[in-house]
Amino acid sequence: MKKFLTTGLLAALLTAPLLAAPASAAPPNLLGTPIPGPNGQPACWQVYGWGENTYNAGWTYDLQMGGGIRLDVTSHKSGDRKFMPTNNDQCSVAVQPGAKYNLGLTYRNSVPASITVFTHSPATGWQYWTDLATLPATTGANSFQVQTPVIPAGVDRLIWGASISEVGYVVSTRYSMTKA
Repeated sequence: MKKFLTTGLLAALLTAPLLAAPASAAPPNLLGTPIPGPNGQPACWQVYGWGENTYNAGWTYDLQMGGGIRLDVTSHKSGDRKFMPTNNDQCSVAVQPGAKYNLGLTYRNSVPASITVFTHSPATGWQYWTDLATLPATTGANSFQVQTPVIPAGVDRLIWGASISEVGYVVSTRYSMTKA
């Protein structure tokens, strides 16, 4: 009986820290990767832009990255084009003022691309906020992450994506957005 108690107590002491320490869960992804909708275009995503330029955009299959969105600027005099979630309550991401967010994607591009962010507030509507980073042109698939500055007071929603402002293309997929 004494040997059993000693062995049982030793086993309990050795495994207690393992049982007591819960595995930390990864923060939830607030922005999923685009998937093709019924018309072949990514559901809940659209092209935005300004200036004098022409473009093609839509769902593609890339051998290096799998499925993703492809944005081609075919002529350019001014402005840019970007593929981002639709700026409405169903597709944009709710955010908390004072918080920061980690944004990530996998991309391949023929020209430099910017990570462009728009914010929404009930008082002012949707507005351009910032370009967080520039992705250099690359022939291979690359993963990228960047953190937003602190979300300003009054902002309640956010959209972001890759934008280009010259003739070329960007393919992007595996979008993620987590609270920092």
